[in-house]
Amino acid sequence: MIKHTHMTQNRINSENFAIGEVNNRRVAVNRINSNEMYIWKECRVKDSYWFKMAQNETHGNNKYAYSRVRVGNKSYLTNRVVYKLFNKSFDVESRTGLVVAHRDEDTLNNHIDNLFIITHNQALWKQKGARGTKQYGVSGLWAAYIGVNGKKYHVYGFETQEEAHKSYLDMKKKYHIISAK
Repeated sequence: MIKHTHMTQNRINSENFAIGEVNNRRVAVNRINSNEMYIWKECRVKDSYWFKMAQNETHGNNKYAYSRVRVGNKSYLTNRVVYKLFNKSFDVESRTGLVVAHRDEDTLNNHIDNLFIITHNQALWKQKGARGTKQYGVSGLWAAYIGVNGKKYHVYGFETQEEAHKSYLDMKKKYHIISAK
């Protein structure tokens, strides 16, 4: 059960919280503990207040679980909301192919120091388990392959999958360069 917390206006300030607007609503995130998020509740009858937002986390063995928050009638990835509150020009609803990535690859660690922007392609490059090898049936030889900006590069003729995988890793270092922005 989620315990809801109300805070007065003077407890939420720009020194301790990043404050911004998402979905036409004021939102605040604690600068130290990014799991502490509040939404401003306008009241006509009584004083308006900050209301603690619940984060819905995906539980289980999925190491790529992302937490989500509801702002108004929409659900957002928490990492996108946190990044927006610290980077006002970022559009949390944009589908331009930009991804808010995690430096330590812990998708539940949404501290602003752990977040950075990369393209969708760069996010795919970061994924673990993209081995980039294939065995050909007739010859039994292995090939390494990699995709870069819509083009595929192949290197053929390896006796073992390990050799092909090493070649794939070399190509990955050359072509899949990710720079934190």
